[in-house]
Amino acid sequence: MIYNIESTYNRCIREISILDKYYSDSLTLESKFQYLVAEVILLRLFSIMENAFEEIALKLACGSRYRNGALPNLYITCNNISDANNKMISHNRRKPIKLRWTNVNSVNNNINNVLLLKDRFFNNLRNFSNDIEDMRLIRHHIAHRRNDTRNKFKGVISRRLGSSLKISIGPFLTSNKRLTIPLIKFFIDLSKIILNDIT
Repeated sequence: MIYNIESTYNRCIREISILDKYYSDSLTLESKFQYLVAEVILLRLFSIMENAFEEIALKLACGSRYRNGALPNLYITCNNISDANNKMISHNRRKPIKLRWTNVNSVNNNINNVLLLKDRFFNNLRNFSNDIEDMRLIRHHIAHRRNDTRNKFKGVISRRLGSSLKISIGPFLTSNKRLTIPLIKFFIDLSKIILNDIT
C-alpha cells in the first residue's frame, strides 16, 4: 500500500500554523502569560515534529514518494505501516529495539535497516540535528523540571546565548534581547523548514 507524504506535511504545517497564531496572539499579554504560552507551544511543537518524523519514515519505508515525486532509497520495501514499524523494530537486529523519534540519533537507529541513510529524509534531517536536540532538551525540562534536565537546559542557554546566564524557560523562549527573534518563534519557523526539507 502506498501512503501519501503530502497529507502528513499539510497536516503538520496546519498544526504549526495554529501554534504560530497562538504565539502572535500572546504578544499582547503580560510577560508572565507570554512565558506560559511559549512553554505550552514548545511542548506541542515538539510533539508535532516527533510524530511527523515517525509518520514520514514509516510512509517512506512503504515506498511513498516525496512531495516532488522522488522515490526513497530503501533496503527493503514494507507492505504497510504496521509492517514498516515491525521491520524497524526487528529486521536484521540481534534483538528488537524500542522505537524513539525524539532526536536524530534515534531516528538513525530506527531506520538504518530499512531506509538507506544516504536517502534525503535522513540527510536533510541530520542538517538540523543541533536545533532538534535543543528543542528536545528544552521540552524535557518544561515537562520534568528536575536537576538533571535543568543542567542540560543550562547547556542550551550557553550554546544559544554564548554564556551561562541565569534565566528561566519562559523568558529564554520569548526574549529578543540577545537573539534577533525570540527562540520560540525561531523554532516555529524552523519546524516548517525541517518538514519541507525532509518531505
